[in-house]
Amino acid sequence: MASLLNSTVGDICMGRTSSNLSTTTRLGAYASGTGAGKTAVGACASASNSGGEQTAFGYKALQSNTSNCNTAIGNCTMTNGTGSSNTAIGFGALKNLSSGSSNSGIGKSALEGLTTGSNSVGVGYCAGAQVTTGTHNTFVGAKSQMVTVTNGNRNVAIGYLSKVCGSYNVSIGCNSQACGTCSIVIGNGASISSGSYVKWGSTSNNTCNCVWGSWTSISDCRDKTDVTDLNDNLGINLIRKLKPVEYRNDNRKS
Repeated sequence: MASLLNSTVGDICMGRTSSNLSTTTRLGAYASGTGAGKTAVGACASASNSGGEQTAFGYKALQSNTSNCNTAIGNCTMTNGTGSSNTAIGFGALKNLSSGSSNSGIGKSALEGLTTGSNSVGVGYCAGAQVTTGTHNTFVGAKSQMVTVTNGNRNVAIGYLSKVCGSYNVSIGCNSQACGTCSIVIGNGASISSGSYVKWGSTSNNTCNCVWGSWTSISDCRDKTDVTDLNDNLGINLIRKLKPVEYRNDNRKS
């Protein structure tokens, strides 16, 4: 091993074929490349990297990345690409990123399949690993992921095996699934396969509700004008026809 090979002012070069660029720290076999303001530790870390202001720790971390302001910690993290301002922590995180920017993958294989998508977050083992080109997605939990499609946008999946497909969906809970557009599911095993609905819980806990349409109806005198009295048929006479009841809920099985 050739230690401190051709070092210049501001360099710390340790390992076989270490570079001699200023403001760059490299430790490990074939830790080389161009660009300033970088730290590379590990065999082949930043080996063919021409970007600047980068941090690479681990075998092949940022091996061929050509952009700036990326951080890769772990073997085979963010090995290629031209995207900037990405963070990858964990074996294989953001491994296949090509031109996507401002992504964060934390955990083994987190956002591993992402290529051109930007502004996404994956936290947990294989979180969001199936997404390829989707943007503005958030996956939190082991194997939280996209299903059926790989390019949905602006989705949120939180919980082990939580799943989303389509765009603008929210899935919260273990093994929950929200598909369609603008659907929301909350609870263990809660699932929506299509449409635009809101659902809490599942049939296993007898709390299964589907809601669509407006949730809000403002009734404030400060927000009203042209107020007129209704005729008697829609006033007290209608109220007198109401028949209050009490009942016990008998949940249907389907």
